[in-house]
Amino acid sequence: MTTANKRPDWIAPDGEAELFAWLEDQYPLGVRRLADGSIACLQPLLTTTSVVLGVDRWGWARRFCFASPLRARAVFDALESEDDEPAGYVARRP
Repeated sequence: MTTANKRPDWIAPDGEAELFAWLEDQYPLGVRRLADGSIACLQPLLTTTSVVLGVDRWGWARRFCFASPLRARAVFDALESEDDEPAGYVARRP
């Protein structure tokens, strides 16, 4: 942090455009707004690729891990809402 008025880098911004820019830094494989207004992200992990649902500036609601990055991308591209539960995942969190 260089000035007293600057927000620390680890705090997500409040504005929509700034939030999406911040999320794209955090989730480099993909960020998109779904039809229901929620945000989904695609995240590389150590041995899997995850589809993260219900993302906001404080965290996420659910995460589905896929063995194949191609499968994760296909699921990510087909999502319509935060309530979607994709098939073919190898692990999930809440």
